Amino acid sequence: MSMERFEEECADCRPVIFDPHTGRMFGPETPEGKAVAEVWKDTKRRERVAFHNATCKNSRAPRDMKLMKSLVGRMNDALKKAKEEDSHGS
Repeated sequence: MSMERFEEECADCRPVIFDPHTGRMFGPETPEGKAVAEVWKDTKRRERVAFHNATCKNSRAPRDMKLMKSLVGRMNDALKKAKEEDSHGS
Protein backbone atom coordinates (compact mmCIF):
# COMPACT_ATOMS: atom_id res chain seq x y z
CA MET A 1 0.00 0.00 0.00
CA SER A 2 1.21 3.46 -0.82
CA MET A 3 -0.26 6.83 0.02
CA GLU A 4 2.03 8.44 -2.53
CA ARG A 5 1.05 6.55 -5.67
CA PHE A 6 -1.76 4.35 -6.94
CA GLU A 7 -1.02 0.63 -6.99
CA GLU A 8 -3.28 -1.66 -9.03
CA GLU A 9 -3.14 -4.58 -6.61
CA CYS A 10 -3.64 -2.53 -3.46
CA ALA A 11 -7.01 -3.39 -1.88
CA ASP A 12 -7.01 -0.04 -0.08
CA CYS A 13 -6.84 1.80 -3.42
CA ARG A 14 -10.43 0.81 -4.26
CA PRO A 15 -13.74 2.42 -3.36
CA VAL A 16 -15.59 1.42 -0.21
CA ILE A 17 -19.32 2.09 0.04
CA PHE A 18 -21.11 2.79 3.32
CA ASP A 19 -24.80 2.76 4.15
CA PRO A 20 -25.59 6.43 4.85
CA HIS A 21 -28.26 5.47 7.37
CA THR A 22 -26.29 2.99 9.49
CA GLY A 23 -22.68 3.90 8.73
CA ARG A 24 -21.96 0.22 8.04
CA MET A 25 -19.91 -0.83 5.05
CA PHE A 26 -21.64 -2.58 2.17
CA GLY A 27 -19.72 -5.82 1.66
CA PRO A 28 -18.64 -7.14 -1.73
CA GLU A 29 -21.51 -9.66 -1.71
CA THR A 30 -24.22 -6.98 -1.43
CA PRO A 31 -25.97 -5.52 -4.48
CA GLU A 32 -24.34 -2.17 -3.70
CA GLY A 33 -20.87 -3.66 -3.36
CA LYS A 34 -21.27 -5.59 -6.59
CA ALA A 35 -22.54 -2.51 -8.45
CA VAL A 36 -19.57 -0.37 -7.43
CA ALA A 37 -17.13 -3.21 -8.16
CA GLU A 38 -18.53 -3.48 -11.70
CA VAL A 39 -18.04 0.24 -12.28
CA TRP A 40 -14.52 0.05 -10.85
CA LYS A 41 -13.69 -2.91 -13.08
CA ASP A 42 -14.58 -0.81 -16.13
CA THR A 43 -12.55 2.27 -15.16
CA LYS A 44 -9.52 3.46 -17.04
CA ARG A 45 -6.21 3.71 -15.22
CA ARG A 46 -6.32 7.52 -15.29
CA GLU A 47 -9.66 7.37 -13.41
CA ARG A 48 -8.23 5.03 -10.80
CA VAL A 49 -5.22 7.31 -10.34
CA ALA A 50 -7.52 10.34 -10.01
CA PHE A 51 -9.56 8.43 -7.39
CA HIS A 52 -6.37 7.73 -5.44
CA ASN A 53 -5.19 11.32 -5.81
CA ALA A 54 -8.50 12.71 -4.55
CA THR A 55 -9.12 10.25 -1.72
CA CYS A 56 -5.60 9.54 -0.45
CA LYS A 57 -3.72 12.69 -1.37
CA ASN A 58 -6.63 15.13 -1.06
CA SER A 59 -6.00 16.41 -4.57
CA ARG A 60 -8.27 19.12 -5.88
CA ALA A 61 -6.53 19.41 -9.23
CA PRO A 62 -9.06 20.17 -12.00
CA ARG A 63 -8.14 17.02 -13.94
CA ASP A 64 -8.64 14.80 -10.89
CA MET A 65 -11.93 16.51 -10.04
CA LYS A 66 -13.25 16.11 -13.58
CA LEU A 67 -12.42 12.40 -13.61
CA MET A 68 -13.83 11.92 -10.10
CA LYS A 69 -17.09 13.66 -11.04
CA SER A 70 -17.57 11.24 -13.92
CA LEU A 71 -16.60 8.20 -11.83
CA VAL A 72 -18.83 9.14 -8.89
CA GLY A 73 -21.71 9.79 -11.28
CA ARG A 74 -21.37 6.31 -12.76
CA MET A 75 -21.16 4.78 -9.28
CA ASN A 76 -24.29 6.66 -8.19
CA ASP A 77 -26.15 5.47 -11.29
CA ALA A 78 -25.06 1.88 -10.61
CA LEU A 79 -26.11 2.15 -6.96
CA LYS A 80 -29.55 3.47 -7.92
CA LYS A 81 -30.00 0.68 -10.43
CA ALA A 82 -28.91 -1.95 -7.88
CA LYS A 83 -31.35 -0.56 -5.33
CA GLU A 84 -34.20 -0.60 -7.86
CA GLU A 85 -33.42 -4.16 -8.93
CA ASP A 86 -33.13 -5.30 -5.32
CA SER A 87 -36.47 -3.72 -4.40
CA HIS A 88 -38.14 -5.46 -7.37
CA GLY A 89 -36.60 -8.81 -6.47
CA SER A 90 -34.63 -9.08 -9.73
